[in-house]
Amino acid sequence: MIEIADLGVAYGSVEALSSFSLQVAEGETVVLTGLSGCGKSTVLRALCGLLPEEATSGGTCVLDGLDTLARPQDLPRHVAYVPQNPAHALFCTTVREEVMAGPLHLGLDDPSGRASAAMSSLGCLALAARSVRELSSGQQQRVAIAAALASGPKVLVMDEPTSYLDRSGMAALRESLEALRKRGTTVLIAEHRLDRLPEVDRVVSMERDPL
Repeated sequence: MIEIADLGVAYGSVEALSSFSLQVAEGETVVLTGLSGCGKSTVLRALCGLLPEEATSGGTCVLDGLDTLARPQDLPRHVAYVPQNPAHALFCTTVREEVMAGPLHLGLDDPSGRASAAMSSLGCLALAARSVRELSSGQQQRVAIAAALASGPKVLVMDEPTSYLDRSGMAALRESLEALRKRGTTVLIAEHRLDRLPEVDRVVSMERDPL
C-alpha cells in the first residue's frame, strides 16, 4: 500500500529528510515518532503530494500504486491528510460545508449523510452550523479529522492529531481509529505522545538530530 525508499527532501541547501525508507501494508496502522525536526511531517507531506514547489526530492514514494512525488491528480481519491495545525485544513464557512467538501469534490454518493456520520463519530455534530473560524483549536481539530474521514479514504495520514484534543476528543479519536482498523483502512500517524493513541501495529522511530 505504501512504499517509500531512500526518500530525501531538501529546501535549497537545507536537508529536511535523508534516505528514509518505509513499507506499510494495506490495513496497517503505523506511527512515526521522533524528535521535532526529524522529518516526520516531511514524510507525510511527500506521501500526500503536498511538498512545496521549492522543495527538491529524491528516492521513491508510492501510495496505492501512485507516485506521490509526481502529484497525480487522482491522489485525493486514495488518501486523506490531517495537518498538524487544524486551521490549515479548514477552508469553508460552516462545519457541515467543510466536512461535506471532500465527498462533494470526489463525486461520492450521499455527501450529507457521510458528513453527518463523520461528525457524529468525532463528537462534533452539534457544531455543524457553526463557522469554522469561531471554533476552538480542539474543535477545529475534531472537524479536520471528521472532514478527512468523510471521504472514506483508503489511506488516512495524520500529523500530531492529538495536539489540541481534550480528553473526550482523544477518546473519540481512539474509537475512530479502532473502527478504521476493523474496516481495513491504512493509517499513518506522526505522533510523539504514544499514550494518547489506541493499540497500533507498529511504531517507527525516526532517529535523527533536529535541524
